Amino acid sequence: SEWSKTCGFDCNQQRNRSCTNPQPQHGGEDCFGPAQENRTCANRECPVDGQWAVWHSSGRCSTTCGTGKESFVRFCWPQPKYGGKPCEGPDQQFRECFVRHCSRESCCRPCGDRLHMVHDICLGVDGVWNNWSGWSACSSRCVQETVRSERTRSRSCKGPFYGGKP
Repeated sequence: SEWSKTCGFDCNQQRNRSCTNPQPQHGGEDCFGPAQENRTCANRECPVDGQWAVWHSSGRCSTTCGTGKESFVRFCWPQPKYGGKPCEGPDQQFRECFVRHCSRESCCRPCGDRLHMVHDICLGVDGVWNNWSGWSACSSRCVQETVRSERTRSRSCKGPFYGGKP
């Protein structure tokens, strides 16, 4: 048989064998050597497999109103050591959560190409101008009465979103 232990400290290993393949017959002699062997362990750490701890909630929903997501995490403890198996599967998962109904002024969640509000009224978010850029350098090096120089600046529009106005 295999050794009874393959790791650990201050222990003894044992293995056994039997004389059965083939068993002595018709005056044949028994197998040579002992049926049992003992020895001291290899004095090395035994593998420790990782184990998942229980799921823990973040205690928070991802939104202040309406439906959002709550996260749950778990830790692999003990962590695998000495060749032990790792924890398998995700260490984080999400579950839908509901905080409260949204007020008429706050957007809750996507509704087609617009945002959903209380009482199924969908409103978009209009575009908003960003700040102006700095002025460019003059377009002409010589400034004469007959030559016109120009400087420019620009800005961009953030949005619109969910069908709002540009």
